[in-house]
Amino acid sequence: KKDDVENNNAKIVGKWNLKKEVDKEYKNGQLLDTDEYAYEAGAYVEFKSDGTLLWNEDGSDAERYTYKVDGNKLSVMEDGDDDFEIFTIEELTSSKLVISEEDIYPIGDHQIKEVYQYFMEK
Repeated sequence: KKDDVENNNAKIVGKWNLKKEVDKEYKNGQLLDTDEYAYEAGAYVEFKSDGTLLWNEDGSDAERYTYKVDGNKLSVMEDGDDDFEIFTIEELTSSKLVISEEDIYPIGDHQIKEVYQYFMEK
């Protein structure tokens, strides 16, 4: 719906505290492994209204990206790249943002899927 797209565009703007990352690995649809990482205080992601994104995991210099929101899809491209990484917006409220990306590939005759979730709060 058009309203949802515009709402996500508006709601995502701002500085979010990066809280944790949860990585899950699946083999043929079965969950094999879950890892959880907490970010140190000061880690943040900032979505600016001009389509610029700053991602800072460790308090050093933030990495710069370009982003766009289309419904529940967040496309992110590092400065200097020409390919967007696609994230799914799983949850977006005024105080909470959860995005995820997945990577699927074969190993032998098995299908491996890795899911990376990023949890942020305002």
